[in-house]
Amino acid sequence: MNVLRTPARISIAASISQVENPTMTEFKAIWDTGATHTAISNQVASQCNLQPVSRVKVSTASGNHVTNVYFVDVVLLNEVIFRDVRVTEAILADGIDVLVGMDIINQGDFAVTNKDKSTMMSFRVPPGKHIDFNKK
Repeated sequence: MNVLRTPARISIAASISQVENPTMTEFKAIWDTGATHTAISNQVASQCNLQPVSRVKVSTASGNHVTNVYFVDVVLLNEVIFRDVRVTEAILADGIDVLVGMDIINQGDFAVTNKDKSTMMSFRVPPGKHIDFNKK
């Protein structure tokens, strides 16, 4: 597997919407340990009726540009909820609407394993103990 894909549910941040449980919409996400921050597509912003809170200069593989910033709530695997996540708008690969970056990944335990040509990804919050595959 070359890309780690999972569903992700997104809504406007409850703190911004003043609604206790805003409607969550499911999107296709990829996990990227090379991305410092989580990003969303224009489609996510549109479907979730997000309004930009600011604009920021970002550096991506395709170069530097200025883009919209939003605050969202994110639900990932095992119903783990991240509130008030600062995300930027990005042009993502076809069929992908959310890029989960290290700002979320570093809040839990993230593991990728392979057995019998099958790749498995696991994520949990709160983190547990360290896993060291190189420990003797």
